[in-house]
Amino acid sequence: MVDVAQVSAVPNAADPSGATITFSVTGASGPITWRFGDATDGRDPEGNGLDHTYGASGEYEAIAHVGATGQRLTGTVTVTVVEPSDGPSITGITPPQLVAGEGYSALVVDGSGFVDGSAVEADGTAMPTSFISATRVSGADYVAPGTPGTVTFTVRNPDDAESNDWPVTVA
Repeated sequence: MVDVAQVSAVPNAADPSGATITFSVTGASGPITWRFGDATDGRDPEGNGLDHTYGASGEYEAIAHVGATGQRLTGTVTVTVVEPSDGPSITGITPPQLVAGEGYSALVVDGSGFVDGSAVEADGTAMPTSFISATRVSGADYVAPGTPGTVTFTVRNPDDAESNDWPVTVA
């Protein structure tokens, strides 16, 4: 069995516009050498509590080597760097019209800027939502109002960014 150093990154997700991530090792002692999984590899910075900024979107595996050669412990942590978005935007909903009082197992919302954790809202009330991609989410278990009118749909991301309103007619 190989001993592993406990490696952490705070925060473990950032955007490439300059957010700094602090990398630390616990549970091991000795000199620490890092590889951050990006263009800085080969420079092998040393120390604990190091700050690093990634310059591009992607998933990176940072590796810490702790101790002397031959007695080294290794630990890894994965960091996800994403481009910041202007928030979600709706370009369409399927079905394009609802029937009064009818239940829908899925409402497909197309657009952009959706992220894992985005929530479809109908007149401000969130519904169970499945993240499909950055351009599609699906709201589930929706029952249209019992009388004709309009329902306004939005998508809210976990950072509280909210999309444009998308009105859907209830016939």
